[in-house]
Amino acid sequence: MRAISLLFHDVYETSPDESGFLSAAANRYKLRLADFDAQLEGVAQVRSDAPIVVNPSGGSKEQDPPYVVTVDDGGVSYHTIIAGRLEQRGWRGHCFVSTDFIGQRGFLTADQIRDLDARGHVIGIATAIATLGGGRSGSIGLGFAIPVNKARTIVQQLIRDGEAEYPIIGVNLDLTYPGPGARVQEDSLPGDAVTPDGPADDAGITAGDLIVAVDGDRVNTPEDFVVQIRTRLPGDVVELTVVRGDERLKLPVTLGATVG
Repeated sequence: MRAISLLFHDVYETSPDESGFLSAAANRYKLRLADFDAQLEGVAQVRSDAPIVVNPSGGSKEQDPPYVVTVDDGGVSYHTIIAGRLEQRGWRGHCFVSTDFIGQRGFLTADQIRDLDARGHVIGIATAIATLGGGRSGSIGLGFAIPVNKARTIVQQLIRDGEAEYPIIGVNLDLTYPGPGARVQEDSLPGDAVTPDGPADDAGITAGDLIVAVDGDRVNTPEDFVVQIRTRLPGDVVELTVVRGDERLKLPVTLGATVG
């Protein structure tokens, strides 16, 4: 499907801090309400057709949709300002939620997400903070795309429950390791590197192991490994190719789950 995407972020009335992430970098993309209204009016002046809405099956309500309205980051202003402004024109938009921030200050709550869905807006998912479920050094501020069938499952959980499950493996990575591969960090204390009784521990992964492939797909960096795990679902079984000294092992791992 080809379409023009009109991408917005947060909209505010008096201060950029009203909605979304709090940083100078994020504020660059936020619009004052008057400017947002002006942009919508400008679109309406040059286009007689309304923006289309992509349906959950991945198709659209029109054969050749011309343009869509998308709003990134999941700031609360989609519910308090943007949705109402779109609806005044008979339009609907696509709200991409930052799942790790649902219910936090400046972001949409679970009830607001469900309300937007009921009003005909499309809920999607955007940036997540990828974690392998071990500890601080296993968390990576990393945004990435995931397959549409996985995204659909997560969005359905968000609308139904206000939260979603994500896969974890239960290791901390050495984020200074340049690759190729992802190295499990060494233990400074027992259990630091591999979570006791977690998925990786059950599979036999140990501190210092070098993970070089997931289901045969090469792992280039620690970040690459995080993405490969997070594009799967809890309960999936993956085969990790692990280098341990002179050994090259293939270890099946059943992914665990965490809620976010």
